[in-house]
Amino acid sequence: MNDKYSTTEGKTSEKLSDEAMLSAQWKNIDWHKAEREVNRLQIRIVKATQQKDYNAVKRLQYLLTHSFYAKALAVKRVVTNDGRKTPGVDGVLWNTPAKKMKAVLSLTDKGYRARPLRRVYIEKKDKKKKRPLGIPTMYDRAMQALYALALEPVAETTADGKSFGFRKGRCAQDACEYLFNAHSPANAPASASNNGGADDRFFAHSSSFHAVSAAFSCSGVSTEAQTTPGRVFFTKPARALPGPTSRIWSTPSSPRRWSVSSM
Repeated sequence: MNDKYSTTEGKTSEKLSDEAMLSAQWKNIDWHKAEREVNRLQIRIVKATQQKDYNAVKRLQYLLTHSFYAKALAVKRVVTNDGRKTPGVDGVLWNTPAKKMKAVLSLTDKGYRARPLRRVYIEKKDKKKKRPLGIPTMYDRAMQALYALALEPVAETTADGKSFGFRKGRCAQDACEYLFNAHSPANAPASASNNGGADDRFFAHSSSFHAVSAAFSCSGVSTEAQTTPGRVFFTKPARALPGPTSRIWSTPSSPRRWSVSSM
């Protein structure tokens, strides 16, 4: 990045002191182009990870974390979420376009040290106890968001394909869809156990909590209308296909952000 647009401790820039110019630069950012450029680098990181070319992964991650558009998206994520009005220990808030643009131009890993968290206590549901909450500074949040853009493609590529918790682009409906397909009679062999053998095939690929998961899956579901032992039964699906029974379950597969097929 051009040195005349950068900031360092104890040194001010004539360009950055112009609030009107900084505000105009922030408002003129093409966010669609920023998304495309960041997504392009993320797709290249995914391909390099799949090919196990970790030197290329490292180079691409360096390009991404030093990209202007990636820094702009990181700052935008910080200033648009629910915590944008909550400062850290330094009391700094990025509440004007000029401050946001100045933050984009000042994000760097050179000499970076995270500030301490501001500890606050918020009430729990029972109103008798409070739980601690650590609030980082705006700058630290932006750095975390910036490096998350470079780490998420690798994490999503190498993660277990059957995990759905806290995964980008996945939700509870995806887990329900996977369970329904695993227990579907159409996928079961002709001669199988009382549940069509879907449980055996499903747990053959499970690597942890085998006994507990098997007991949970085979426990059955009891509702006011009926009880179905040892089978997955959905009485209130998110989307039901036309038909007389509510067991028909259909949820569209959520798009994967970094799928190579999107190139």
